[in-house]
Order: sequence, then C-alpha cells, then structure tokens
Amino acid sequence: MKRPLCIGIFDLTPAWRVFLDQVGVWYEEITTNKDLYENYSAIIVNKSINKEQLQDIRGYLKLAGNVIFVNDDHGSMPDKTFNRKYFKRVYNDLSLDGFQHIPYLDFYSTVKTTEKANLSGLLSFKKLMKGNAAYIGFDPAELLCHTDYTRKCFDSTVGAFPDEIVNKVTKGQVSDFFLQVLREIHFKADLPFIRKWISPKKAPVFCFRIDSDYSDKQHIDEVYSLIDDHKIKATWFLHVNAHESWLSHFKKYSDQEIALHGYKHGTSRSERKVTDNISVGLNKMSESGFNVTGFCAPYGIYNYALERSLNRFEFNYSSEFTYAYDSIPLKTSDGLLQIPIHPICTGSLNRKGYTTEEMLAYFNEIMVRKLDRHEPVIFYHHPLQPGLELFDSIFKRVKNEKLTNLTFEEFADFWQKREVCSFEAYYKGNSGQLENVSDKSQLFEVSFENGSSQLITSKESDFNIENNPDIQYNNNNSQFSENDTPDADFIGKLRLLKRSILDYRNRDRL
Repeated sequence: MKRPLCIGIFDLTPAWRVFLDQVGVWYEEITTNKDLYENYSAIIVNKSINKEQLQDIRGYLKLAGNVIFVNDDHGSMPDKTFNRKYFKRVYNDLSLDGFQHIPYLDFYSTVKTTEKANLSGLLSFKKLMKGNAAYIGFDPAELLCHTDYTRKCFDSTVGAFPDEIVNKVTKGQVSDFFLQVLREIHFKADLPFIRKWISPKKAPVFCFRIDSDYSDKQHIDEVYSLIDDHKIKATWFLHVNAHESWLSHFKKYSDQEIALHGYKHGTSRSERKVTDNISVGLNKMSESGFNVTGFCAPYGIYNYALERSLNRFEFNYSSEFTYAYDSIPLKTSDGLLQIPIHPICTGSLNRKGYTTEEMLAYFNEIMVRKLDRHEPVIFYHHPLQPGLELFDSIFKRVKNEKLTNLTFEEFADFWQKREVCSFEAYYKGNSGQLENVSDKSQLFEVSFENGSSQLITSKESDFNIENNPDIQYNNNNSQFSENDTPDADFIGKLRLLKRSILDYRNRDRL
C-alpha cells in the first residue's frame, strides 16, 4: 500500500496551524469520513476525544499507525502517573539521538509530567499494538504564542555569560523538539519524514541586521563600508529621528534593505503612542523616497500596544526578540511574520568585559552551533557599539561557506512563499515521491534516520532510502545541568534582577 506522508490533527486551532506551517509538513484536520491509516502517516491527538474517536485511534494503532498524544495520554500509558507542575526550565536527560542537541526547554508554564523534572518526564515513546505512540506533556503550539519576557543568560565558553531581555519560552527549541518527535515516530515505523526546507538554497540563510540607534553619519558609513567590502546584503532598521536631516544618505547604499526602527527610539504600553511613533517614522521615510516593508521595535520589546499598533500597518514582517529568538521564522497570532535573531550583540559582550577577539570567538561559537543544525544565522549590530571589526572575519566566513545571504525582506518573501506552498508525498517499499507541488522553487527535506537528510525538488521528486544524504546534522550541545547556568544561584539571579532594573530605568519612553 502506498502510504501518504501526511500529518493528521484532531483540532487544527490557529496556534497549531501557525506551528505546523512553521515546521513545514503536509497536514490536515481529521474529519470523521476519512480512514486514519489510509490517509495519515501520523496523527496528533490535541483535544479531548470521545469513545468513537478513541476506538478509531485504537484501530489505527492495530494497523501500525503512529499517534502523538498532547497533554493527555487518554489511558494509553497506564504504567505512568502524570502530575501538573509549573516549570521555568526543564533540562534534557533524554538518551534519544535526535534530541541530544537540545540542552533544555524554557516553559514558564504548567505542564503535565511524571515526577521527574526533566524532559524524560515530559516525553515518552511506547509501542502500542502494531503501532507507535508518543506522549508530550505540554502543548508546543500554545507555547509559541507566549508574549511574556524576562532577562536570560546565554551560554558561552569564551567568557562571562552575556544576558538580554528575551521571550520566556525557548520557542526555537520547542519547535525543534516537536520536529524531532515527528521524525522519531516516523522512523520507528520505518517511514521517512518530509518537510519543506528552511532555506531557498541548500546552504543555511545568513542575515545581518543593523539597528541605527542614535548613530551619526560617520559610524553609519563605517558599518556600510565593511558590509560593502564583502558584498553583504544587510537590513538597516532606522531610528528615524536621529537621521532625519540626512535620511537620503541611505539611498547611496547598494544592495541594502532600509526598514523602520521607529521615529523615536522609545517604547510604551500606550497603543496611541506606539502607533504615532511608527506612523511618523513611516511618513518621514516615505517623504525621503523609501518604501518600507519591515519593522523592529526599539529594545526588542514586543507588548500588547505594539501588537495592536502593527495591525494598523502593512508590514511584511517584524523582528522582536522578546517575541522569539534563535528560531526559524513564525507567524504571530495576528498573522504577522516574525524573523527571530540571535539577541546578543557586541554591546552585550562589552558589558561583560569581552575583548574584540573574545567577541569574535563568541560569535563563531554561535555560528558553529547553528550551521551544525543548518539553522539560519542572524546577527545584529549597533554602529555606536564597539567590535565592528570582528564582522570582517564573520563576513569572510559567510562567503567561504557560501551561505545564503538575504535581507530580512528577502527572507520574509521566501518564508511566505514556503508557507503557502502545498504538496503531497507518498511512500511504498523503499521509495517515495513528491506530488502536486504548487511552488516548483521550493526544496524539500527527506529524512530516513537521525543525523542526515536528502534534499529534493519537485523536478527530482523521487526519494529512496539508498540515496546519498545531502545534509548532515551534528549534535554539538552537551547535556546541561541546573548548575551550568550563572543564574542558578541566588547571587546570579540577583545580578540579573539588578541588570533588568537598570535597563528598565535607562530605557527611553515615548
């Protein structure tokens, strides 16, 4: 029998639609008139089910189906006792190969777990009848909607751990965790896993962002000169008020995207003030001849006022690390695309006493981690902060590794095309085929085992277990313990709190 590699889900909520679009799989909501085994390689049970639906699931498992239970095992794992507990962070103690690169997950939420305060208490795989079942003690799609933020430390083997205010949830790791669950349950059934690739080319995406905060023309030109020397495309988020008298100067910059960072570099909880700040900035830039499609908020602050304000404008994307960081792009609940970045800049490192050489070592370390997982590499810089010269080496590496250098607008355009691209995939024996691909420019990743994947196009749509892999994944993160982070003890937490208070007091208000 030819098996469709389609993911069925019982309750396709807006959050789950955003999540599955981000992962890039073929999916559909389960209806009563469809046979589960004939239509789905795996199903997600993410709501309460009735007796008839439970009977259908059992029939599916008898035929070697694959089921992922979210938040409730529905009696499928009677040997386990689950309790609801609140966790900020849960460390990875899993022995499964595909999960070794995830050191921990930040929840700041109540989850359903066994007594263990580790990932093994939140994830279980089990053979049920002829099929496979997985239990996840939290709803990953709901976590991707969280907007609360806090100050966190970031791992570094170079020096003191830098910190920044970011979203409480490690959305990138939560998304990758669920991706690995999908892969694992397919592999247990000797099925391949297929998704839309996360770059327009084989090589990972590289984006460079400049937040122009208060910068003068000299420092701005120094940044552009370095970028131009390496022929790097970058996105400039302008603090318009600081450059109001010479906005036209940015027209001289070739192959660059000019975007908005607000008229004033300030934040507010007032929707009116935030809206006015965006509106004035857009008008000033329009008067200078710029067609602006992107925005990022001052200080990276995403709040309710900003969310409401952004709905009034027609931006193609936004980028706030208090919404998401270190992740592939994702839509907000209001449908605006977020392009997450790595939130640590040279200013963050300078505050920790890093030399320029140590800063370079830090960014190279982050780059290795991301490239080992074929994730986007997105760094940012402020022209008035030290350390510009280190990006000479970073840009050389981008060119040497032939990364896919895009502006934010180009990345957003690709991601939106990826989202709407529909496809089907089928597998029988040892081979499979893509069918009905709506966008022939998209690449697709096919995995038969952890650690390697094939990339195929709609033109070369056949895939086979014997084909050589195009992509190799490396698990370069060791398993972390609670004592590995500097905010684990009272003194560390006190320092973060002090830094947050100072940051809040020094923040400009609209």
